[in-house]
Order: sequence, then structure tokens, then C-alpha cells
Amino acid sequence: MEILRDHGIGMDNTCGGALACAECHIVLSEQSVALIPPPREDELEKLDELPMLYENSRLCCQIIWTDEMSGLQLKIAQET
Repeated sequence: MEILRDHGIGMDNTCGGALACAECHIVLSEQSVALIPPPREDELEKLDELPMLYENSRLCCQIIWTDEMSGLQLKIAQET
């Protein structure tokens, strides 16, 4: 999530990455899914609480960013 903020993309996260809020909900592009490890069970449980869940939904705070993820494409999910 810090990498998004470093590039001027604002995102709420009141829990500081503790899996308590899901405000950092993102949706990965199809091509980007293979660039990151699969979500852990606790992340999947938090995602299941969201009103709008997508096949490639992730919580940004749970992704440990590495150089191998260069080119990753995502959008910040808009909850309705």
C-alpha cells in the first residue's frame, strides 16, 4: 500500500494493515494475478465481508511488493 501512496495514489486504511477494515480493496488485472502470491485464508475471509467482491479482488495491505511485480496493473475498487 505504501508504494501506491509513494506514487500519489491516495487510499484509506484505518487499520494499518491489520485486516480490520478492507478499505484498501483493489482489483488486479488478469495478467497481474500471476505476479503475486495467492491470498491467505484470513485475507479471503475479510474479502468475503465486502459488498462488491470481484474474482481478482485483493487487499493491498496484504501484498508484499517486490521488484518481480513490476508492471502490475490494478484498480482501486469502488464500493457501493
